Amino acid sequence: MEDRVLSQRCVFLVDDDEIIQTVMRQVIESFGCCVISAWNGQEGLEEFKNHMGDIHAIITDARMPLMNGISMISKIRELDSHILIAIMSTHTNVDIKTMSEQLGIRYFGKPPRIEALHSFLMGTPPKD
Repeated sequence: MEDRVLSQRCVFLVDDDEIIQTVMRQVIESFGCCVISAWNGQEGLEEFKNHMGDIHAIITDARMPLMNGISMISKIRELDSHILIAIMSTHTNVDIKTMSEQLGIRYFGKPPRIEALHSFLMGTPPKD
């Protein structure tokens, strides 16, 4: 399922769940993307700064130790206001959905559907 356009892109995955990280990495790599990862928002912010010019898109969990996904995204937006960002949550949370809309980021239930993930990485608007 590798996509020639996506093979030029690097995705930054931030999640504290090892199983989610493993599965998401496999799916994203199957599109042809490289993956950089971090285990929490604090580490995510530091890794983003280290790889800022290389990252095409960020996919993060909403709830993590040390720094949650929303706080990390807010800090990253100060550094790069145009990068594609998606936030995931296992909980259907209206507040997280509302915040994601206000921040201009995509919201996914966890784990996201493969088609929705591919569409996000291609920069295509979501299908409701």
